[in-house]
Amino acid sequence: MKYKNLTVLFGVFILAAGLLVPGTGLAAKKQITIGTASMGGAYYPVGTGVASLINKYVPEVDVRVEVTGGAVENPRLVGAGETDLGITNTSTGFFAVKGMKPYPKELPIQAICLMYPSTFHMVTRKNSGIQTLSDLKGKRAAVGPAGGGTISLLNRLLTIYNVTVKDFKTSYIKLQGRQPRVAGRQRGRHHLAGRRTHLGRQGIDRPHPYSIPADERKRSQTVSR
Repeated sequence: MKYKNLTVLFGVFILAAGLLVPGTGLAAKKQITIGTASMGGAYYPVGTGVASLINKYVPEVDVRVEVTGGAVENPRLVGAGETDLGITNTSTGFFAVKGMKPYPKELPIQAICLMYPSTFHMVTRKNSGIQTLSDLKGKRAAVGPAGGGTISLLNRLLTIYNVTVKDFKTSYIKLQGRQPRVAGRQRGRHHLAGRRTHLGRQGIDRPHPYSIPADERKRSQTVSR
């Protein structure tokens, strides 16, 4: 299946530069933490699964999962030494290493592996009048979970369309409990998620959905930036 209208990124594991896992000769277990996100997204179950596998096959360490603010906060936590490992997406990790917004300085982190592809969903109702991102002006849109990687990616994508988040009203998606619908005054939704995340599929399960396509030329401009 082709995803011509979706920007595809990858979830990555990051760690602080210089972090080493002890060898088999040490008696005491090394405590390692993994920063994930809220329990309703993809990062938490992925981090839990990774922790379980490491604990099963690497007896010298004790890996524990931490609930965090998500993709944007995890590079900060890892860089500050507040957690040992973290999950983020490739674009956010790149911004952190380069000291680009939303990070005021370069962070001493590095990627250790790619995990899974994520898709940038742009969903609205068919009768919303929104055909492209330019049509968001004056509307209201959900921009993913607070602290997630959606907003940083969306900001860069919007510049290609000569739009900023100040041109429309924003709200955030909660990844626990009842999820917001693309209804009422909320005319659009943007979310970066693994393809199997329930929230990523929810918008297209609603009556009369419309997936906003990304112009191929503008998509290429976003990637080149």
